[in-house]
Amino acid sequence: MLLEGNMETETKEITHFDADRNLINVLMVEDDAVDARLVEQILAQSSKPVEFTVESVGSLSAAIDCLSSKKYDVVLLDLGLPDSRGIETAQKVCEATDIPVVVLTGIGDEEMGRSAIRGGASDYLVKNLPLNVLLARTIIYALERKKAIEALARSESKFRTLVEHLPKKIFVKDKNSVYLFSNQNYAQDLKIKPEEIIGKTDYDFYPKELAEKYCADDKRIIETGKTEDIEEKYIENGEERWVHTIKTPYKDAKGNIIGVLGIFRDITEQKKTKEFLLETNCQLQETSQKLFIAKQELEKKNLALEKAREELEKRVEERTAELAKANKTLQATEANLRNTIRQNADGIVIVDSNGTLRFVNPAACSLFNRKPEELIGEAFGFPIAAGQSTEIEVFRRNGKQNTAEMHTVKIEWEGESVNLVSIRDITEHKLTEEVLKKANEKLTEYNQLKDEFVSTASHELRTPLSIIMGAIRLILDEIPGKIVAEQRDVLTTAMESVNRLTKIVDSLLTISRIESGKLDLQKTVVNICELIKDTVSNYKPLAQEKNLSLDFEVPEEGIGICLDPDRIKQILINLISNSIKFTPEGGWIKVGCVEQDGEVRICVHDSGIGVAKEDMPKLFDKFTQFGRKAGPGEKGTGLGLAIVKKLVDMHDGRIDVESEPNKGTTFTITLPLTTEAPVEDLPAETDELVENTLTNN
Repeated sequence: MLLEGNMETETKEITHFDADRNLINVLMVEDDAVDARLVEQILAQSSKPVEFTVESVGSLSAAIDCLSSKKYDVVLLDLGLPDSRGIETAQKVCEATDIPVVVLTGIGDEEMGRSAIRGGASDYLVKNLPLNVLLARTIIYALERKKAIEALARSESKFRTLVEHLPKKIFVKDKNSVYLFSNQNYAQDLKIKPEEIIGKTDYDFYPKELAEKYCADDKRIIETGKTEDIEEKYIENGEERWVHTIKTPYKDAKGNIIGVLGIFRDITEQKKTKEFLLETNCQLQETSQKLFIAKQELEKKNLALEKAREELEKRVEERTAELAKANKTLQATEANLRNTIRQNADGIVIVDSNGTLRFVNPAACSLFNRKPEELIGEAFGFPIAAGQSTEIEVFRRNGKQNTAEMHTVKIEWEGESVNLVSIRDITEHKLTEEVLKKANEKLTEYNQLKDEFVSTASHELRTPLSIIMGAIRLILDEIPGKIVAEQRDVLTTAMESVNRLTKIVDSLLTISRIESGKLDLQKTVVNICELIKDTVSNYKPLAQEKNLSLDFEVPEEGIGICLDPDRIKQILINLISNSIKFTPEGGWIKVGCVEQDGEVRICVHDSGIGVAKEDMPKLFDKFTQFGRKAGPGEKGTGLGLAIVKKLVDMHDGRIDVESEPNKGTTFTITLPLTTEAPVEDLPAETDELVENTLTNN
C-alpha cells in the first residue's frame, strides 16, 4: 500500500514547474483500486496552475486500447498487471506510444525500474515511498524531459542542416579511416553524392600515394589526440592547387576518441592573392629601396657589397659541402662498381676512346692468360661496336684458341666516356652445341630409317597375315576336314592373336603414313549426325555384351560439314572402343554433337575408370597406355589416341579431354564448320588400311 503523508504541505513544492499547459491528462495503469484511488487524490490536490485529470485502467490490453483511441500527456504504469508482468509490460507500453511513461514499482524492485528506463520509460517511482511528495514532480519532470529531447533533436537537425550547407568541406571518419559523414560541399568536390561516400575510404577517391598520406595523418591524430592545422599543395589537371585542412579527434559522449573530424577548404585563390600582394609589396619595397639608394648611394653600396660578400661566402661554403658530399658518394659508387667488376665471373675490360685498355678484371686476365700490368696501357685489338654482341677468337700464350662472346656498352669512367666490354668464354658451350647438332642430325636420320622400316615391315606383314588368317578361317569352317573341340580352341586363340597382330600392323602403317605426309584426306560434305548414329549402332552389340548403355544425342535436323567421313569414323571408333574397354559393367557411354559459334563439337562421354592427373600430359603420345590391368582381356596397341590426335589436326580441329579417376572421361573434338568441298578432288585410292581398321575394331 502507498504511504500517506502531509499532502497539502508537500504538493505545494511543485508550483515552480512550468508545464506546456495548465491541464495534464494522465492514464493510470494499475490493477489495485486502492493504489489507483490514492494516486488520483494526490494529483487532485496538486497546486495551481497545474491540474491533472486521471483515467484509470486495470490491464495492459485496456491501456493499449486507450492509447490508440485517446490523447494523453503521460502514463503511470504498474509493472504487475493481470495480463502482463515485469519489464515486458513497460516495453509494450513504450512501443505503443511516444508520450512519457513513468513506472511504479515496489521498494525491492528498483532494479526493475531502472531496467524499464533502459527499455524506453521516462522515469520510475517506488510505491512504498511517499508519492505525495514526488508524484506530481515526477510527471512534470517526464514532460519537461520529453520537451528537452525534442528541442535537442530540433537543435541537432538545425546543426546538421547548417553543416550540410557550410561553404567549408566537412567530413567524419572512424578509426579505420572509413567515412561516417560528409557534407554537401565535400561530396561535390569528389563529384558524387554524400551518401555514396559513407562506408568508403580515401583509396576509393584519391591516388594511392595521396590516400596513404591521408590515412597516416588520421592515424597520427587518433594516436596523439591533437588537432592539426595543415596547408598542402597538389596538382589537379596540370594546375597547382592549395588546400587548408583542420583535422581534430572526433569523440563520443564519454570523451573517447572514435575517429577524425576534418574541415578543409580550397585556398588557392587566397594563396594567389597573397603571392600577388607579396610580389606587389616586394616591388614597392624595391622601388623604395632604389629611391633610398639614390639618396644615400655610397652608404647603400657599401652595405650591399658587404651583404653580397657574406651571402657569397655562405653559398660557397654550402656549395663546397655539397660537392664534398657528392664526391664522397661518387667515390663510394665507383668503388662498388670496381668491386663488382673485379668479382664478376665474365671478363670485363675498360677501353678508352683511343682503343687502349684502362682496366681489366681477374676473369679477363685469366681468359687472356696474362697479368694486369701486361694488359693495361696496351691496345685492345678487337673492333668495338657499342650495344652489340659479337663472337671473337682469343689466342692465349700457350697457343690455345678459345671462342668468346663480347658485348660493349658506353659508360662514364673517371670523368670520361669509355667502353665497358664484357667477354664470356663460350668455348665449351660452342663445343656442346656442335655435339648436340651432330647428335640431332643422327637422331633425325635414325628416325627416318625407323619410319621407313615400320612402313615397309607393316606392308610386308599384311600379306602373310592375311594368308594365315584365311587358312585358319578355312580350318575353323572345316572345309579341309573335321576338327575336334581341342583343335578348335587352339585355332580360335590363334585367330585372336592374328587379329590383334593385324590391328597393330594397321595402326603402325597408319601412324607412319600420317607422319610421313603420305596420308591424304578425301573430304566431302556429309551429315555428321548420321555418321555418329551409324557408328554407335555398329558398336551397340559389343557394349551390350559388357552390360553397358551406349547411346547418342544429336540434333534431329542434322549438321552438314565438309570432312573425310572414313577418317572421322575411324576417330569415333577409337574413342568408343576405348570407352567400352575402360568402363566397368553397368556403366554408360554417350556420344553427342552440337553446332556452336561456327564450329561443330563432338563429345564422347563415359562413366569409366578415368585417367589419373599425372597421366594427362602423355595421353596422346605414341605407344602409351593407361588404365590397363593385369590378366586376360583385349589389349591395345598404344597408338589409338595418337592416331586420333593426328587425324583431328589434319582436319584443322582440336581435341580436348576432361577426366577424373573413377568418375569418367569426356573427349571433345572441335571441327571448323564449313560446307565447301575442295576445288579439286584428290585421286581416288582404295584405302585398304582404313577398311581393315574399321572392320577389325
